[in-house]
Amino acid sequence: MSFCFSPDVRSMITKSSSSAIPDTNNFILKVSDSSGKPLYEGLYSSVPDPMTLDPGSYTVRAVSNAFSKPDFSIPQFGDEQLVVIKAGERTDVSLNCVRMNAGIRLKIAPSFIENCPQAVLFLKNAAGKLMYSYRETRFAYFAPGNVSLMMSEDGVDKVLDTRAMAAGDMLTLNVSASAKTVSGKGISIGVDTTGNWMTDNYEIGGSGSGGSSGGETMGVNDARNAVGKTGVWVMGYIVGGDMSSSKVKFSGPFTSQTHLAIAGRASCSDRDMCMSVQLNKGELRDRLNLASNPSNLGRKVYVKGDIVASYYGIPGIQNITEFRLE
Repeated sequence: MSFCFSPDVRSMITKSSSSAIPDTNNFILKVSDSSGKPLYEGLYSSVPDPMTLDPGSYTVRAVSNAFSKPDFSIPQFGDEQLVVIKAGERTDVSLNCVRMNAGIRLKIAPSFIENCPQAVLFLKNAAGKLMYSYRETRFAYFAPGNVSLMMSEDGVDKVLDTRAMAAGDMLTLNVSASAKTVSGKGISIGVDTTGNWMTDNYEIGGSGSGGSSGGETMGVNDARNAVGKTGVWVMGYIVGGDMSSSKVKFSGPFTSQTHLAIAGRASCSDRDMCMSVQLNKGELRDRLNLASNPSNLGRKVYVKGDIVASYYGIPGIQNITEFRLE
């Protein structure tokens, strides 16, 4: 059984916001048998590829982090699939990761601060609560379920609003208060729908604009099956070089400056999961080749070019016009 993210690129979060994109190499992968016994649990970048398993059914789960209690600025992305392994067959598992938790942000109006100077606001669910200061601007993340906005004043806690949050929901609440506010009465809670989103379909997988000039970006696993496409962006991790028609060298030192190999994850050592990349003379070769830049091994790279059926015996990318190294 082999694993990949489909594809290994990012979709836009929303047109009105930005966020750090999780590195799939750092995802936590768990493979369990039909009884629930874990057979592997660790970093995606360290999983054996391929993983040899007996025929049967297995649960594969990948998450970007071990989110368990409310916290700020910790979105969690993941996917879980039931996979059936048949005797003598290779099974590829394509993980399509979406947001698994939900976020709430408060916009606290000056009227609330003026009329409730001693009040403290909290966001709370069954797993815990977070104090939301008047200067806080971040999203607070919670597991799906009911999340309550609470106010504590003079030692008394009062629930102001409760929302049922589903996985992927991103909600901004406006909080204001009138001059006649007493014991929570007179406080207004409204949903801000301008420039924020209620449902976030941020997927680790799906098309994105990873290249410097935008456009659709494919991961290596999709690009290998897109022979004939021209002028497209492909994202992968630099995993080797010094190629021949039958092998890829996955560890240095390297001698060739004319090409390299990329894959869907940095730890790949399977030639059949790679793509070859032609490095034409110039900045492209100077910046990317492993002979002169051994520290590039394992780094993420975006290249824009033509996908060919065979270059050094495997699908490749040639005629590269743009690139970006991360």
